[in-house]
Amino acid sequence: MELKVDLKKEMDELRMFIRQEIAKLANSRQNGKSTSVKKDHSESGQSTVDQVARDYKVSRLTVYNWVKKNKLKTTKMGRNLMINEADLARFFEKNARIRKRLSNKKSPGKRKVGRPKKK
Repeated sequence: MELKVDLKKEMDELRMFIRQEIAKLANSRQNGKSTSVKKDHSESGQSTVDQVARDYKVSRLTVYNWVKKNKLKTTKMGRNLMINEADLARFFEKNARIRKRLSNKKSPGKRKVGRPKKK
């Protein structure tokens, strides 16, 4: 049994589909809607470096340094480094000093630069 495929017809349908998708994308951008789809990895028990930094009130660079020094295990998911929640808990159990210092931290606010205000 031979399959006869009309390539011209298939290509025309594909072009039409691509045009429709591009038009949808353009419309969503004009309306101010975000077109990127970000998955919530909290269900999978994994967090990104940004999420860990925000949750533990440290800089992203600090988290990257922990990864570089092999203190935290990561897996790569696309362009993101994913940190397993169990590995993160194990890291803080082993490093009580870091856990204690983080519990005393208020917020990752900006440092004040310049002269103190006069009273």
